[in-house]
Amino acid sequence: MRIGMNLIPLRPGHMGGAEVYFRDLLTGLLARDEHEYVLVTAPENHDTLPADGPRVRRVCVGAAAGRAPGLLQRAAGVLRRVPVVDRLRVAWKRRVVHTLAEVIERERIDLWFCPFTDLDPRRPGVPSVITVYDLQHERYPEFFDADELRHRNAFYPASCRGADHIVAISEFTRRSVIDAYGVPPERVTAIALAAGADLDWAAGTGEVERVRAAYGLPARYAFYPANTWRHKNHVRLIEGLAVYRAAHGDDLALVLTGVGKEGQPALEEAAGRVGLGTRLRMLGHVPRTDLPALYAGAACLVFPSLFEGFGIPLVEAMLAGCPIVAANATSLPEVAGDAARLFDPMDPADLARALADVVRDPQRARDLVERGRARARRFSRSTMAARTLDVFERTRAAGRASALAIDVDGVYADAWMGVEAVLSVQGDEIDSVEVRGDLPALAPIVPQELVVRAGDGEPLVIRLGCPGPFAFTVKRPGGQPGIWRIRLSPRKTFRPDRHGTSPDGRELSVRLSAVCGRTPDGRQVACVLGPA
Repeated sequence: MRIGMNLIPLRPGHMGGAEVYFRDLLTGLLARDEHEYVLVTAPENHDTLPADGPRVRRVCVGAAAGRAPGLLQRAAGVLRRVPVVDRLRVAWKRRVVHTLAEVIERERIDLWFCPFTDLDPRRPGVPSVITVYDLQHERYPEFFDADELRHRNAFYPASCRGADHIVAISEFTRRSVIDAYGVPPERVTAIALAAGADLDWAAGTGEVERVRAAYGLPARYAFYPANTWRHKNHVRLIEGLAVYRAAHGDDLALVLTGVGKEGQPALEEAAGRVGLGTRLRMLGHVPRTDLPALYAGAACLVFPSLFEGFGIPLVEAMLAGCPIVAANATSLPEVAGDAARLFDPMDPADLARALADVVRDPQRARDLVERGRARARRFSRSTMAARTLDVFERTRAAGRASALAIDVDGVYADAWMGVEAVLSVQGDEIDSVEVRGDLPALAPIVPQELVVRAGDGEPLVIRLGCPGPFAFTVKRPGGQPGIWRIRLSPRKTFRPDRHGTSPDGRELSVRLSAVCGRTPDGRQVACVLGPA
């Protein structure tokens, strides 16, 4: 089997656990001496991935794709106009999607894997698998800015419903996907993460003194490795530590690692309010190689996060021999099992009690360490790779059994069509395709004409004189076996921002609601467009 991987979103050093997960998974897959892998890369990550060899081939999609995030940021900063930035983003995304489609066909990909959730692109006849880490935006939308929330609300449901199979990094995430998006349970498999096999976690004990001296750390500290996102709950951690220190007269310090994010000001205000002073050490980003010793030298890992799709620091702590105090929330009890003292992350007093139960009871701490070491065996790279490969093989087998498929490019998540739509039809038995849609009652696009080209055949012009629903049928052109394509081009488009209806800067034409392929014996396959 030839497995293609969309690695364009991979930003080395900036993706935390998602990057650790993917690199461990790829190493585990390559160690199994099965199948071939085509890694579709961007310039910023191309050289960080395994070199080309008998079973690995890298295909870089080009500098334009790699530079797009920076271009978008500069456009946002200079122009201050969301429609302009949105147009840049849409144009870049469409170019990359079409490039990926060409790569999939040219490289003869049997299965398409998107390890960073976004399913780009979905191709008829090519089974797809995505990995989903969490659906935090569904529970805590207030933790996201408007642009990120809009992005997640658009691509998460579409990717989850469009993928042939979903790998969820925990049973908690699996249930979230099923419940939030109505995905059939048999299409979602929970596969636990490993803890980063690039490090020798057990060797941290021998490095404790060196790392303690290098960072000037106190002899006793609780450790929390997390960027200061709001869901990481640093403020209640500070408050809980203050309650603990007041109740027990213990000057237990707190060591934090991670990059400052939008929760940083509140963290610093809380630390000043409770008077932690030098007993709070914020180290920022630290080399991964120092993490085992930071865990091994800690009195405990304290993990108060409100939301986690998995919680990989729990496994890191187990491997490093560090007792765990963790929030009783989302996936954390599932990962921790009996190897952690759990607490209510909304209650600083309960956090303080959990700290006391571990750091003031050496026997309890030793017991948690032993339980953790035993539990850590469940989270191995080889197991993760083997289970993921099983998903790939099952998905590929199911894809071969289902030969009829329709995919649509050029239609937005809200069902508006842009300047062109391309309908890709898979299955020699499909002899006609019905296209259904709606012409909105907007003066700039009424009346409308759609130019329809099926394969290399003569164009067909569909005239839409009045607003309202429409439907038309396209027959399979002669001499078009396998995948054939239908291109729809409107005569007129409009931009809402130029007509005062909204700040939307897209070029729009008509709305498409469904594309349905039919066989002579009455079977059909449909692609429903727009919000589910």
